[in-house]
Amino acid sequence: MNTNFFQNIQNKYKILIVVFVFLFAGCAKNKAPSDMPSLQPCTITVLVDGKPLTNASVHCQPNDNGKWYGSGTTNESGTAKILTLSRYPGLATGDYVVSVIKRIPDPNWVPKPEKGHPTVSVVDEKFGDETTSPLKCTVTTGKNQFQLEVTTP
Repeated sequence: MNTNFFQNIQNKYKILIVVFVFLFAGCAKNKAPSDMPSLQPCTITVLVDGKPLTNASVHCQPNDNGKWYGSGTTNESGTAKILTLSRYPGLATGDYVVSVIKRIPDPNWVPKPEKGHPTVSVVDEKFGDETTSPLKCTVTTGKNQFQLEVTTP
C-alpha cells in the first residue's frame, strides 16, 4: 500500500509541474517584442455632431508606415483606449493618421437569399481610410488624450 501512496503523490506533483509550465508559457506570450519602442498612454474620443460615437473602430497608422500601429473601440462615452498591435496599451511617440469606422445594418435592406445583410457607414467614408482621413494625432511622452470630430455621410 505504501507504494501506491507514493506513486499517487508523484503523479500529483507531475500534474502540478505540467500546470506550472503551461501557466508560465502563457505569461511569456504577453511579453512585448524586444524591438518595440516605449509606449505612451493614449485615448481618443470620437464625436459625431458633437455627441460621442459609440462602438466605432479607431485605427492609428504611423505616418512613416511603421509596424507599431494602434487601435481600439470606442465605449459609451466615445473614448477608445489605444493598444499597439491590438495588445499593448499605448502608442509610440510620433505622428499618426487616424481612421474611424462604424457600420450598421442597412435599414433599407430587402432580404435576398443569395446575398448577406449589407451595412452602411455611420460616418463619412473618408474617415475610414488612412489615405483620405484628415484626422491626425501626435503622441508625445506622457499621457495623451485626443478629441476628434467626424461627420455623417
